[in-house]
Amino acid sequence: MNRILTILLISTALASCGKKTIPMSADCHELSQEEALRKIESLNKPFTWFVSKADLKYNSPIENFNGVLYFRMKSDSLIWMVIKKHQVEAVRLQIFADSIHILDRINNTYHTEPYDKIHQYSGLDLAYHDFQNLLFGNIEFTNQSIDSFIFSNCSYHINSHQNHIRRKLEIDANNFTLKNQSLSNDYGDNIKIEYQDYKMTNDRPMAHLVKILAIESNGNETEMLLKFDELEINKEKLTKFTIPEHYDRI
Repeated sequence: MNRILTILLISTALASCGKKTIPMSADCHELSQEEALRKIESLNKPFTWFVSKADLKYNSPIENFNGVLYFRMKSDSLIWMVIKKHQVEAVRLQIFADSIHILDRINNTYHTEPYDKIHQYSGLDLAYHDFQNLLFGNIEFTNQSIDSFIFSNCSYHINSHQNHIRRKLEIDANNFTLKNQSLSNDYGDNIKIEYQDYKMTNDRPMAHLVKILAIESNGNETEMLLKFDELEINKEKLTKFTIPEHYDRI
């Protein structure tokens, strides 16, 4: 599993589309840090299944392509993802609590890695349940150390850290949706994510458009644009994953 797949995972479920536009209030009011954090966490929702689909535009120093990303997740059990390039499946991935399995459709290979590779590639040292919560878009501060909390221009700017990961959030003070966030680690890697076009789905706000800029420690930049057009919560879906006999294990 490479760093880009990890970036896609982190970005995928944090933003998906819905049907009803979120109403905006005429003005915003500053809350205390405790009140604001409690309000942000109140938007967290439990789930059994989470399913999304997005058009993907990908640009990096190595390759550029337009494709489609399919994402499915079962609580405490499975994370499943398929990436298609130019309408042809390129990668199929599934993650369990103890292992990661990847099919490379282009090169007819597959490989398996331990779950803790997530930590190596992203710097996120999270238990499986906590990682799924992150992917679903539940923002939690329980294990975060808050470094700064500032109210400015009708937004809350929250800087925090957990172990070796630093996180910056900008939260809209009108509706407490996430406007943008950045994640950085001690290796010099940085991921910046912008969330736009929020709409309501199953009584929770989700974004329709996500812009991602990943800057690696060597200076390489990867840009991704995700435009979501399907979303389902708590509805079971198939997650096929079969290794063809002619695939080589690497």
